[in-house]
Amino acid sequence: MKRILMFGLLTLLFRITCIPLFAAQETIGGDWAGGSNLFQNPAFIHFRFTTTETGIGGTANAQLWRAFNRSLTNVSFDSSKLHFEFPSTTGVPFVADGELKDNVIQGTIRRGEQEGKFHLIRVAKVSRGLYDKYVGAYQFPDPKQAGKTQLNLITYGSLGHLRWVNLETGDTTALFPIAEDKFFFSSSVVGSPSPDVATWSFEKNKDGEVTTSIVRVKGQPDQSGSRANLYKQERISIRNGNATLAATLVMPTTNGKHPAVVFVPGSGALSRDESSPFREFNALISNGFALLIYDKRGVGESTGDWQQESFNDLADDALAGVTFLKNRRDISR
Repeated sequence: MKRILMFGLLTLLFRITCIPLFAAQETIGGDWAGGSNLFQNPAFIHFRFTTTETGIGGTANAQLWRAFNRSLTNVSFDSSKLHFEFPSTTGVPFVADGELKDNVIQGTIRRGEQEGKFHLIRVAKVSRGLYDKYVGAYQFPDPKQAGKTQLNLITYGSLGHLRWVNLETGDTTALFPIAEDKFFFSSSVVGSPSPDVATWSFEKNKDGEVTTSIVRVKGQPDQSGSRANLYKQERISIRNGNATLAATLVMPTTNGKHPAVVFVPGSGALSRDESSPFREFNALISNGFALLIYDKRGVGESTGDWQQESFNDLADDALAGVTFLKNRRDISR
């Protein structure tokens, strides 16, 4: 009886002491964003690692490498060592080897005989419902003209997070969360594995309403922008045949029915991030227009593959957007 009791106590002690060990093991599931100097040209890269029935999978996005939602293959992760591959347009795959330490993956990536370094920063997992509260217009002091302001837009990005747009200059970059109310600029992490080089934070009042944004750029004074009630935004999914198009609907805050414009992606793999005429946003919406912008098939959050579809199929995607707008009560027919 004593032996059985002693064995039971030892078994329990083993389980208790092993729980923190396994719980502390680092994982790679989720979104990662960073940069690479492959091809001697700094490029923004984004990877999404997922758990599959057979192991680890995911997708790669690197616009300069013409890689959009490319499926990862031969993914392995063991004792902080990571290996993955994904196809290129040349037929020669990208092959990467890195190591995870302190929420940063660093290593080498190559395609054929060309090799470079890469780094990836872990993107925090936050509720997408917060994004609905953050999207909108924010007015910041114009750094070039005293007493003037510049209008900035926070909108939905094609990679499932947020995007910043300067509506007057057209400058734009994706925003990825560090915490629930703090995001890093994707352009700032291309050359540095630090998310604190340039950040955008949201501040709320006592009622929980977002009222202010703070932009912090290393080595520069903080900039504070107040929220302006100029735009309404919605995340939209439009079904057309076997494809689902991810879209953003931007509207004036005024009541009544609005005329609308559907922006159709041009040639190539274009998403809401690349094809949107951001500088025209303010001019159109201030004149009462609603704007519908969507990711092309197989790009961003849209399903399908635009390269496998006919011109008529892609035209039907645009018409599906028109049909969607016609069925809304706040849009003029």
